[in-house]
Amino acid sequence: NGNGRESALGLGGVEYAREAVRLGRPETAVRILDREIGGASTDARLYLERCNALVSLGEHGRALEDAHTASYLAPKTPQGFLHKGNAQIALCDHDGAMATFQLGCVANPSDKELREAWFSAKEMCRTWRRAGKMALGGERARIQAFEAARPPGVAQPPSQRRLPTTAAQPPSQRRLPTTARQRAEPAPRSPTVR
Repeated sequence: NGNGRESALGLGGVEYAREAVRLGRPETAVRILDREIGGASTDARLYLERCNALVSLGEHGRALEDAHTASYLAPKTPQGFLHKGNAQIALCDHDGAMATFQLGCVANPSDKELREAWFSAKEMCRTWRRAGKMALGGERARIQAFEAARPPGVAQPPSQRRLPTTAAQPPSQRRLPTTARQRAEPAPRSPTVR
């Protein structure tokens, strides 16, 4: 493409950009891909490559725009949906990522990686919703969020198991079981002092 370094290495623009990212120079890759996209703005592959470079720079907002453009230009390519969903996750838009992965699964029903990403995003949404409930208060919500974060099949250690309520309370606070007759009778009144 007229650049001496590209032709000396025998690489095209996309390959040169990939090599720049691999060598830790994503800003160079972005500049190369900007020039390539200027010449062929309908090639989804170029947008996906620039999305990768932007993610390496930590520019997830711009990466999301490129992934969205790529998924629009090539709706049957699962990579556009994967990149877009991953950018949304990086921006903490878990519901949006779940919807993106779901759309990708509709367009590409046989793609296993896309389906796994969808299920993973769905689980993240559940966890964040539970954490939101926890932020609003409640010990029960905290326990649910903790339990949701625990990997499946991992049992609670014996040291953390909860004891029955009466055994955990000191003897002075334990409530003794009452009989039906004691519950039916009114409690004795204490004399009032005047």
